[in-house]
Amino acid sequence: MQNRKDSPPGPRTSKEDGTSFSSPTACAAFELAPTSIGTSSTIPPLLKRSSAFLLVPTHTHTLRANFVWNAVGITVFSLSQWGILAAFAKLGTPALVGQIVYGLALTTPLFVVASLQLRQIQATDSENRHRLSQYLGLKLLATSAAIIVALLMAGIAWTSGAQLSMIVVLWALSKTFDAGSDALYGLFQQSERMDYVGLSYILRGVLAFASVVVLLRASHSALIALAGIAVSWCAVFILFDIPMARLLIHNRKRSTRSLNTSSESLRPVLDRRQLVSLFLESAPLGVVAFLFAVQAQIPRYVIAGLLHTRELGLFSAAAYLTFVGTTLVNALGAPASVRLAQYYVAGARSSFRQLMTKLLLVASALGTASILVSLFAGSRILTLLYTNEYSQMASVLTMLCASSALSYIASFFGYGMTSLRRYKIQVPVFVAVVLITLVSCYWLTGRYGMMGTAAGILVGNLGQLLMSAAVVLRAKWPDRDLLRADLRISTT
Repeated sequence: MQNRKDSPPGPRTSKEDGTSFSSPTACAAFELAPTSIGTSSTIPPLLKRSSAFLLVPTHTHTLRANFVWNAVGITVFSLSQWGILAAFAKLGTPALVGQIVYGLALTTPLFVVASLQLRQIQATDSENRHRLSQYLGLKLLATSAAIIVALLMAGIAWTSGAQLSMIVVLWALSKTFDAGSDALYGLFQQSERMDYVGLSYILRGVLAFASVVVLLRASHSALIALAGIAVSWCAVFILFDIPMARLLIHNRKRSTRSLNTSSESLRPVLDRRQLVSLFLESAPLGVVAFLFAVQAQIPRYVIAGLLHTRELGLFSAAAYLTFVGTTLVNALGAPASVRLAQYYVAGARSSFRQLMTKLLLVASALGTASILVSLFAGSRILTLLYTNEYSQMASVLTMLCASSALSYIASFFGYGMTSLRRYKIQVPVFVAVVLITLVSCYWLTGRYGMMGTAAGILVGNLGQLLMSAAVVLRAKWPDRDLLRADLRISTT
C-alpha cells in the first residue's frame, strides 16, 4: 500500500493536515464549476472541523478500516433499499411490489452491462495502465447507450400499462445517477479511500428511503415516490461524490510526482483511439456482469411469466432479506480485491491464498448463520417486517438462504478471478451458470411453484461455485523471479 505521509513541499492552509485546495482551470461533464473550496470564507469553521477527516486524504487506510467503512456504507444502503421495498409492501399491495420489482428487473441488466465492471478494473489496476479520464469516458458512453435502450424498453412496456412504462423510465433515471457515482467509486477504491464510498452509500441510502416514505405517504403515488429516489441520488452525486473526487485528485497530485497522477482529470476522454484498449479489456467483464445480473433476475422473469405479479411481489420481498449477507460479502470483497491484486502483481502467492482462505471462512459462517435464523424465525421475521400475508413465504426464505450460502462463497471466488485478471474465462463460466439457472428455475417453478424457483437458484449457485473455484485454484501465476514472493504488504 502506498504511504502518503511524505509529500513534496507546497502551500499549506492547515498545520494539521498540510493540504491546500485550489480549483481546476477547466470544467467538464463530470466536474463542478470552479470554487475556492480551500478558503475559510467558503467553508464555515464548524463544517470544516466536522468534516476534517474527509479533507485529509494523505493518510493511509488499513484493510480493516476500508472494510468497516465499506461494510457500514453498503449495509445502510442495502437496508434503505429493503426499507423502500417494505414501504411499498406496507402501504401498497403485493401486486404493486411486483410491478416495481419487475421494472427494476428490466432495467438493472442494462446498466450492469454498461458498467463494464470498470470500477473493479480500475481498483485492481495496480500498474496504472489506464488514466481516470479514460475510465470516465468509456463509462459515459456505455451509460448513454443503456439509457437509450431503457427508453426503448419503456416504449414497449407501454403496451402492458402506462404505470409499468413510467416505472421503467424512473428506474433508468435513478440508475443513471447511480452509474455516475459508481464511476467515481473506482477512483476512491483504488486510492483505498473506502470512507468516501461508505459515506456516499450512506447519504444515498438515507435520502432515498426518506424521500420514498415521505412522498408515498403524502401523494399515495408510487411514481412520485420513485422520482424521489432519482432526485436523491442525483443530489449526492453532484454535491458529494464529485467534490470528493476533485479533492482526492488534487491531493494525489501534491503527494506524488508520477506522470500517472499528474495527468488525472475528471474530464472524460471520448476519443475512440484512447478507449479501444480499455473497452477490449473490460468487455469480457461487462458480458460477465450482464450474465450475472440476468442470472439474478431470471427467477423474477420466470415467476412473472409462469405465475403472477402478486407472487412476484411475495417472492421478491422474501428474497431481499438474503441481501443482508450479500451486502457483507460485497463490502469485504471490494477492498480485499485490491489487496489480492497487489499480491498477484507482487507474486506473493502464499499471501494470496491466506487472504482467500479467510474470505471463504467468513462466507461459510455467514451462510450457515442465515440458514439457521431463517429456519427458526423466518415466519416471524416476515410478519414483523411486512404483513401477515408474507408469512407463508417462510419455507421459501429458508431455501433462498441455503442458495445464498453457496452464492457467498462463489462471490469471493469471483473476486479472486478478477484480481487474477482472469476476465475472458468468466464469459463461458457465467453463460453456463445462466443456462443452468434458467432451465432449473423454469422446470422447478412449473412443478413446485415458488419453492421450485428457490431450488432452481440453489442449483445455479452451486454450478457457479464449482466453476469459479476451478478457475482460481488452477490459475497460472506469472514468473516473478525478480520479486520476492513474500513481499511485505500488510494485511491488517
